[in-house]
Amino acid sequence: MLRHGSINRRLGYSAVNRSMDILWNRTARKTWEALSAPGHAMQQNWAYGEACRALGSSVLRAEIHRAGRPVGVMQIIHRRLFGLLHAAVGTRGPVWTASLEPAEMTAALRAMAKSLPLPSLRGLFLTPDTDRADPLAEARFRRVMTPYATVMLDLKRPPEGLRAALHQKWRNRLAAAERTGLLIRRIDRQPKLYSWLLEAEIAQQRRLKYRALPPALVPAWQAAGGDLRVYTAEKDGQTVGAMLFLIHGKTATYHIGWSNDQGRAASAHNLLLWTAMRKLPRLGIECLDLGGLNTDDSPGVARFKLGTGGSVKSLCGTWFRA
Repeated sequence: MLRHGSINRRLGYSAVNRSMDILWNRTARKTWEALSAPGHAMQQNWAYGEACRALGSSVLRAEIHRAGRPVGVMQIIHRRLFGLLHAAVGTRGPVWTASLEPAEMTAALRAMAKSLPLPSLRGLFLTPDTDRADPLAEARFRRVMTPYATVMLDLKRPPEGLRAALHQKWRNRLAAAERTGLLIRRIDRQPKLYSWLLEAEIAQQRRLKYRALPPALVPAWQAAGGDLRVYTAEKDGQTVGAMLFLIHGKTATYHIGWSNDQGRAASAHNLLLWTAMRKLPRLGIECLDLGGLNTDDSPGVARFKLGTGGSVKSLCGTWFRA
């Protein structure tokens, strides 16, 4: 077993920090999915890592042990910046599978940073799925990006409970959309049948000048065994809106939404999301992650997400250690 102070750049070894052992790239997919289930974020799903690998990144997977038993997993995406710096990015992790004291979390984070199986010119960026920053600060990370927030929607409630939780204006728009005669369909999951939506997303990113995950991630996600659902809204025989959701464990993530002028006038997004809120639980989905809130640059989108009655989950930001 490798101890801190000597760096082994080959993949597939373990490193120890006091009682915390980090096993790099030893975990089988079946074990990973069992450890990270059911409530992990999309970025900690095995298929997400494989999709990033297909798009040119490499993947590092850490299995965190305490006294010989797994207590967490962490998926890290590795990219090279400027041909020199090895940037390791861990988003919405670690996924803890046991209750740990803050000092134990600190030890685990410090062990991961020191044993990261990359050349010496490297940096580790972490955006944990928690609002607790003290373990990171104690592990000598420093915050480089402000806190992030997302909206989490509990789908375990019955449809009448979900509808009652909608904000009044959101519910009024939903009722108006239901009266317009919009036809909601679930299209087949073959990539060729939703490729038009990915092209529309590319055009939308250019038009609205925002950055998001590359649309090519979606077919790569599916090729890696990830599941998804796509719903479309039609009016007078024409598609006026669509939503795409990625499914991981018992959670789904709202990944892409699109509508044209006719769809926006008909509040198609309200009816599409409401349909997903009722249909996804039939697949065993208990929680819907609606994605980040940006009240400064996208106040309309933020109001739309908050109008669902979901709860705001605040994270502690992005932290860096060289």
